[in-house]
Amino acid sequence: MTEMVVVDKEETEEQTTELEALTALDDEALIFKRDAEVGRVLDAFKNDAYAILDLQYKPPGSKINSEVKARYHSIARLIHPDHLRPSIEKKKRVDDAMARLNEARDVLNGKEDEDIAERAHLDKCIKWALEQLLGRKLTDKTTEPEMRQSYEEGSKMMGAWRRNTVGVLYEEAKALQQRMKGQKREEQRERRRTEEDAENRKRQREHDNAWEDSREGRIKEWTKFRDGKTGGSGGRGAKDGGAAVSQKKKKIRVLG
Repeated sequence: MTEMVVVDKEETEEQTTELEALTALDDEALIFKRDAEVGRVLDAFKNDAYAILDLQYKPPGSKINSEVKARYHSIARLIHPDHLRPSIEKKKRVDDAMARLNEARDVLNGKEDEDIAERAHLDKCIKWALEQLLGRKLTDKTTEPEMRQSYEEGSKMMGAWRRNTVGVLYEEAKALQQRMKGQKREEQRERRRTEEDAENRKRQREHDNAWEDSREGRIKEWTKFRDGKTGGSGGRGAKDGGAAVSQKKKKIRVLG
């Protein structure tokens, strides 16, 4: 004999309502968590790839590709636009956060020459910031165990270390900007000198061409001037020339 199960309609509806309410709360919590993570990425100093990925600082040359990959996917799953489906108002912030996240991953993975150079510069600035924090130098003579110990010591003061790093990176960026401005000014001066030299050479060529073009005319003028001075056929020049000869002959005439 089949047992009949009686389902209370009101109880079922109540359970459904509770489930929907819990789902809505979970969705709100997830949205809040995603918004907070987007804000954290955007608030991190843009030149500090470790801070963007929320990773501990590592000694220069450390192999951290697996950590970077794991952390990147963890954040990307949370804030990627395809998962987040942000409103139009939030879309730009989400896109900016993902762009920074991608750039930070590329820098720390160091596959391209530009990223390798940027990672090396970042690690150097982080080390300088740690030296400020600890009050001692970490030189090439510092052994690997001593370096690891120093970084572990610094990780206990991560907030202060990150602030020091931001300061160092900011000063380095400002110095680089000044160097680039100086280089740009020098390039502009060099360009002006090149343009002036080209203009001077152009004027000299035009002068030489004009001089050469007028050569035949100058020769004709000189010929006219010469012929007029030497007399030609019975002109003034001939008379003057004859008088000069007579005077010369008178000078050498022998008296007897």
